[in-house]
Amino acid sequence: MGVMHLALALTLTAGLAPVEHPVHAARVELATAPDGRVVATVIVYEEDFPPGRDLALIAPYLRHNLVLRDAADRPVTFKVLHARPLGDRLRITLCSTGSPELSGGRAQVTILQERFDDQVNVLLRHKDGTREEFVFVTGDAPVALP
Repeated sequence: MGVMHLALALTLTAGLAPVEHPVHAARVELATAPDGRVVATVIVYEEDFPPGRDLALIAPYLRHNLVLRDAADRPVTFKVLHARPLGDRLRITLCSTGSPELSGGRAQVTILQERFDDQVNVLLRHKDGTREEFVFVTGDAPVALP
């Protein structure tokens, strides 16, 4: 599994020049801001992402495909702040509308799995100076967040 994570990391963070990508992958990073809101950064290949850079289309797409529930099992809602090009990828930044407690909650990331059978989504959660990593492939159930 470590080799796969390394390959995904290299694929998602390699040089910024446009190249044909060898895998279908997306990365989501979660961090908690000082005010308690959750900041999510989503990185996807722009040519694969149906909403493109249109914020009005990104919001409903990610509401359906980036599902977080807090410790009380309430959905975490996000506002899309921006979508910026990053070479052949998009860097989409979102911020939660409240200050949810994710520990004890659940997460499921199905970004682009409706388009690609081999889509792999990596969720990285930064918490108290540590990093938790979750990998989602098509058909995976939600995971509990420690």
